[in-house]
Order: sequence, then C-alpha cells, then structure tokens
Amino acid sequence: CPPYPECLNIEIVGAQDCIEFNGDVNSDGSINILDIIAIVNIILGMEDIVLDADINLDQYIDVLDIVLLINQIVG
Repeated sequence: CPPYPECLNIEIVGAQDCIEFNGDVNSDGSINILDIIAIVNIILGMEDIVLDADINLDQYIDVLDIVLLINQIVG
C-alpha cells in the first residue's frame, strides 16, 4: 500500500487493507498476454507453478484464473 499522506495518520483513518492483484506471473512488472501464456504453460505442466498465477486464490491454477486475468486486462 502506498503510505498515508502526511496530513493523515493511522489513528484517525484506520489501517489500510491492501489487496494486491495476482497476475504478474512472469514478474515483468505488467499484466498482459504474456502472463496468460505463462498460466496456460503452468496448466499444461510446461512451467513451474507460480503463486501469482492463482488469480482467484482458490489454491488451484486453472481456466478460471485465465478468465479472470483476461477480464482484468481488457478492463
């Protein structure tokens, strides 16, 4: 999470609850078609499992993760 602005503090606002979006499977700093390809390769057993490939956090890497990532990319 980005830090609070100087004019705010945690006592007034409360703790931030930051959820990072999984999906940067290839760790290149962006979420794009290359991450989808990486997930497909993980599913096919051609690449090692990467935790960021589990987009919906259900502890499985499957087509549902691909669909969610596509939706995230196309907005």
